[in-house]
This record gives sequence, C-alpha cells and structure tokens, in this order.
Amino acid sequence: MRRASIQHLTAGFTATRSENDWPEEEDLTAFIGPLPACLHTGQRAFRATRRTTIATASGMMSLVRRLFIAHGQPYSEDSGKYVPPPSAIHYADWLERHYGGRVTVWAVPAYRIATDGVAIAARLTRLGFLRANVRSDTDPPAVFERGREVALAKWRPLSVNARHIIEADAGSFRVSACGSVNNSPLRAALDRAFAAASGHVLVELHDASLAEFNDLQGRFGFRLDSRIHHVLPEERGVFAPPDVHLLSFNQPTHEGSGACPSCQGTGIVLEVDLSALIRSPRHSMHQGAFTLWNKTGYTHLNIRHETIEGLRGLDGFSPDSPWQALSPAAHTLVLMGSGERLIIDRHRVTGRNLGKGKAFAGFKPAILDRMSRGGPAAERLKDYVIETQCRSCNGSRWSKQARALRVGKIGLEALAEIPFSDSSLYANRRRRWDNLRLSRTSMP
Repeated sequence: MRRASIQHLTAGFTATRSENDWPEEEDLTAFIGPLPACLHTGQRAFRATRRTTIATASGMMSLVRRLFIAHGQPYSEDSGKYVPPPSAIHYADWLERHYGGRVTVWAVPAYRIATDGVAIAARLTRLGFLRANVRSDTDPPAVFERGREVALAKWRPLSVNARHIIEADAGSFRVSACGSVNNSPLRAALDRAFAAASGHVLVELHDASLAEFNDLQGRFGFRLDSRIHHVLPEERGVFAPPDVHLLSFNQPTHEGSGACPSCQGTGIVLEVDLSALIRSPRHSMHQGAFTLWNKTGYTHLNIRHETIEGLRGLDGFSPDSPWQALSPAAHTLVLMGSGERLIIDRHRVTGRNLGKGKAFAGFKPAILDRMSRGGPAAERLKDYVIETQCRSCNGSRWSKQARALRVGKIGLEALAEIPFSDSSLYANRRRRWDNLRLSRTSMP
C-alpha cells in the first residue's frame, strides 16, 4: 500500500489529496514496527467537489460545528477582545461612532413563531408602544410584504395554527458623531426595543453605502440584526455568533454562509497571469502590448481600441507610450478599471467622442468574468489565468466572521493546522480542555 505519513493528514479542513499528490515513495505492504497514533474516519458516499474535504466527507465537521456552536465566541484580533452579545449601549455607541444618517429602530418580539400574541401585546403596551405590525404565514403575499398595522389596545388573539412576525417601531432618528450616548434618544429607543423583544432588535440604516457597510447589506437593505450582528464600538467591522450556516463553507450562496465570499469557499481563486497577457511590454497599447490585441479591439473581450483611446490622459495613461514606461496608476487603470468614472469612447484618428460615457471594467475583471461564464471563449482564455491561494482567507475557505470565532484560544484556522501527529494534546481529556481554557464539565 502507499505509505502516507500522518503529517499529510491534516485536521481535515484542507482539500483531500489525489493518489498523485503523495510524495514519491516505495509501495509497502505493511507497517513495520509499532503503529503510530491514528484517527480512523468512516467515509460515507459523496459526490466529490472542490469543496469536499476529509472533514466534510466524514463526521469531523459535524463535531467541529457542535463544539463551536456550544462554546464559540467571536473574537477581535485587532482589539484583543471577545465581542459581547448585542445590547442597547453597544449598538448605540457603535452607530454614533461609525454611521451618519437616518435610522429606524424596530423591536421584533416574535419572528415566525406560532403564538396568539396576547402576552407580547401586553408587554409592548407596558413599554409605551401603541401599535404593532403583524405578518402571518396565512397572509396573501401582498399583505405579508407590507404587514398589518394593529392597535395594541384593540389586540385580538392571533391563530396559534399559523406562524407570525410581530414588529414594533421604536422610533426613527438621525445619527451623527456626538460623543457620549448614555442619554441620547437613540440609546433610549434601543433600550426600549431590547426590553420589548427579549433581545431581537433590527436597526434600519437608511443612508448606508455598500462601500462602508457591505457586511450589513441584505435582502431588505442595510440593517443591524441583533440575531446575527455583534459589534465592538471601537471597530467598524461586524462580527457574527456561531451557527450551523456560519460553520459551513459548502453553501456559499446562503446569506449566513461561512464561506469566504472571494473564493466561494474553495480557498482558491483565479487570477490573470500578467506575464501571459502582456507579452510585449516595450510596445504601447495601440502597438499590441497585450497578446489579445486584434485590429478592432481585444479578442474574446468587449473592449475596443476606441475605449482604450478614451482612457487617454487619465492617471497619466497614454495608449501611445510603451507599457513598461507607464506609471503604476496607469497600469491599475487599464487592468482594474476606471471605478465610478465614466469613459467615453474616442475615435483613434479624429479624437471625436463616440456615444455616451460608460464604466470601464478593466482587463482583469473582464477576463475573469468571461471565464466565469464558460463556453468556447472561456476555454481559449484559460491560458491567461492561473489558480492561486485566495488572499482574503489565506486559503482557509472561511469568511472573516467565521475566522473570528474562538473556542477558548482556538479558532477554525488554528484547528485546521493541527496535524494528527500532534493530536494527542486534544485526545487527552484533561490536557485538551485545559489548553482551550474551558471547563471540562462543559464538554459537548
């Protein structure tokens, strides 16, 4: 049999190896001498994909999920602190440090649960709410979308045979950096919402931008949701508590997935091979510095010479200058695009503007987008791309929220790097849990 040292069998998170990946060693029919410590994993039938690992093909990933769901906490490497659960003071402080604009605070005392709502209505009334918005599974789609506004003083029991969402508006405010939040109206509204909803609060950020608050964008806009968003006031970033979706990279399209969004949970990304794309750096763009150059534009890409001419003058770019003589800013413009600046195509001879301005994506995004769509063009472009480790997750496959989780001192990345040869530290009951700084009586 092929000898596979235990060091090759990492803790089950890295991709499984094919037969050809093993080092070239002689075949053996048996182990000679004492058998080293081994971990046997039963492997069920599965359809291998790029996301298949030893952990996902066995029961190891399920064990890790149980461990992190039971004991995991988000942790900030930058601050060196564990991130506390959401609260009125943390949300108010975070908003007034990092956000400027309009917000609406909602208490959500019931979310898709079967209840008559009587006790909830009484609690909302005691806290000064006058009305609530109700959505039920039995509502027609149009009614469910907008909800039904109900006066709490005239509350009638809901059907316990259907699930309901009950929300109450705690107020709308304009937030600005104003220092202390201890006596602010926003803090008071959040206090009331957390008390009314037993901790489930939504904060709509009406003026948020994708560039600043990408982590908060969802189906209904930009929102802080206390079920899934934990914050440290001193950091703009948003953290997440452990759950089954965050502890999985196999469903990257799920809103709560723990897959790295850059590599979709594979740990690998395609990048443009500039040495293959730019074969003649001593030539200008108009002279054919790029290998995809043809008489009208660039093969397989929707980039014409008139568009390149339209870039003239931006960031020091000239299509008549040798590529190697252009500035780094000009290289970035051509390769990565013009951003929000609109580019007007220009006739190469007359300089006349052609049509309206449009965004220029850049050669790198254009090539990768064409590759992602498949087909004959993608097949011909494959010589211009290479596979490389994802820089966002360092090949770990996990999103930054998943990588922030800790059980004691151990995170998912650190756990993945522990080889089986060192697993005796974790196989020993006493030493393992002392190392994680967890109570041995709280083992899952």
